[in-house]
Amino acid sequence: MLKQYKRAAVLSSFAILLPMAAGLLLWNRLPGVMVTHWGPGGQADGWTGKGFAVFVLPLILLAVHWLCLFVTSRDPGHREQSRKPLAMIFWIMPVISIVCCGFVYALALGWDLSTSTAIPVLLLGLMFLIIGNYLPKTRQNFTLGIKVKWALENEENWNATHRFGGRLWVICGIAVLPGLLLPGMAPFALIIAVTAVAVILPMVYSYRYHKKQLREGTASVSPVSVAPKWAKWFTAIVLGLVLLLLAVIFFTGSIRVEYSETAFTVDSTYSAPITVAYDSIEAVEFREKVPAGAKTYGFNSPRLLLGTFQNDEFGTYTRYTVNDGGPCVVLRSGEGVLVLSAADEAATRDLYDTLLQKTGK
Repeated sequence: MLKQYKRAAVLSSFAILLPMAAGLLLWNRLPGVMVTHWGPGGQADGWTGKGFAVFVLPLILLAVHWLCLFVTSRDPGHREQSRKPLAMIFWIMPVISIVCCGFVYALALGWDLSTSTAIPVLLLGLMFLIIGNYLPKTRQNFTLGIKVKWALENEENWNATHRFGGRLWVICGIAVLPGLLLPGMAPFALIIAVTAVAVILPMVYSYRYHKKQLREGTASVSPVSVAPKWAKWFTAIVLGLVLLLLAVIFFTGSIRVEYSETAFTVDSTYSAPITVAYDSIEAVEFREKVPAGAKTYGFNSPRLLLGTFQNDEFGTYTRYTVNDGGPCVVLRSGEGVLVLSAADEAATRDLYDTLLQKTGK
């Protein structure tokens, strides 16, 4: 398949890397730390360095792009596939790269954009509309379309299911757009509901169509060519790598404190650094335990608690701690409360003693 689509493969890869070129042109105007992720409420909860945002993010998308192309090209069901659904595979990732990286750059440059609804609602609506138009044109295969057992085993079921799914996805694409006007968390509730409908109803339709064929005696089994053995191993390897990555993110990470003459900086593996001036600190306190409360936004894992939290004692406060329920250092200033901890109790005690000395409290 890739031999037939060399030009599309090259052009789509080039389009994915366009944000990298734009980042180089804007390099001197971009801040050193850039927001790259937002929570459901629209608050920033993920940051990366400028180099990572400009170079690594497009390269990650390029790697995912070629992974999708490779898996699709090895599917025997694509030997007689319609050109339009295959063309969609080439251009999904370029659109994501340009839109998402452009959004990150725009916010880094100070543009006033709505982070809470615009991008996810528009992207999802566009995706539903495009895929909905291509679904009825998709022939039986293992990588594109609604891949349920009854459709894969019967061409008539496949065609009927994809005609139904195409109409449904176009409707879902239109139905999600009012989320642009909804306040708070409502757009994301709408996204979840519409996505659930788009995924579940075609499967139900395929099953009911299969039962109808059984009643009529037309449920002949003529499955698409069997997937090659390498596909199972490839899927297992990719799934294993994803699980390994999640394990690394969930169970690793550290918190670092660096001191200067007038201030100290708290940095961590998965969050943006913060700097606090010594003369702004009003009190330093060592606590055996500080209940985290509810996370407002930030990074939360079995290893680390980073970001903004809310509890009964402090209200809204900032926290950079190891998630072990152990000792913490509580700093109070006119800007609010900051709760810190180090790798273990001894290191947290050293942090407390150092901050006492630096602040003169």
